[in-house]
Amino acid sequence: MRRSPPQKNVREAACGGAGVQTPDAFHRGPVLAEEIEGADQLPGSTRNIILPFAFDDEQRLGGVHLPGGLSHGLAVKEHFPRPEIKIPHTVYPDKIKQFIEISAGVGGSAEELGKGESVDDAIRRLFPEAKRIACNFPEVTCATYNPDTIETPSELNGTDLVVCHGIFGVCENAAVYYEQEYLQRAIYFISEALVFLLPKDQLVDTMHDAYARVPEAHPGEFRGFMSGPSKTADIEQSLVKGAHGPKQVVVLLV
Repeated sequence: MRRSPPQKNVREAACGGAGVQTPDAFHRGPVLAEEIEGADQLPGSTRNIILPFAFDDEQRLGGVHLPGGLSHGLAVKEHFPRPEIKIPHTVYPDKIKQFIEISAGVGGSAEELGKGESVDDAIRRLFPEAKRIACNFPEVTCATYNPDTIETPSELNGTDLVVCHGIFGVCENAAVYYEQEYLQRAIYFISEALVFLLPKDQLVDTMHDAYARVPEAHPGEFRGFMSGPSKTADIEQSLVKGAHGPKQVVVLLV
């Protein structure tokens, strides 16, 4: 009768069979959790445990004792998704009011259009001295040039105002999530002032809600959050606006 070849020690197999000496303990297949003393110390599910290699009774790891005098580092055979964690957070009863107040607090401004007021009317009211206005939206007729006709970012220098679309706003910090819609992304930072057109029904309470809404991918090269104008106080603790971006940011809730 032909005898079956002896079962190869799992640890030796994992090491390529390079003469690794192991105790006289062999892989015995899946071990059920109820067979394990101290299984409650293991992370995650322990319904199916596999033994990648075995040790004698004196070589215990992590204080978990296996049947037959074996103890080793266990590997969980079944994997489960992370549990959904729901953390209660602030909910603002009046999101528009909260967003407007926080916008002022971060150095910017936000307001609703007046009764019968158009976007053009609001821009002329807020920026009466603006001469070079960048925008390509049909509803903004006060724009003086289309920034997508500019070939190099340096030609955008001298822009007084750029009008952009905001996707949604965050009430807790007045941040506006936006995605690149112009050819040159430098327009968001080189302009002296920036106006976001933000739908008033697209306000969320906190950044927890905001990140849940941010898509994993989008066709443009650039996107982000902007809260108020560019500010820095690194040098001599002196607050400077417009060092890295627009000096003024206005959100028009439309």
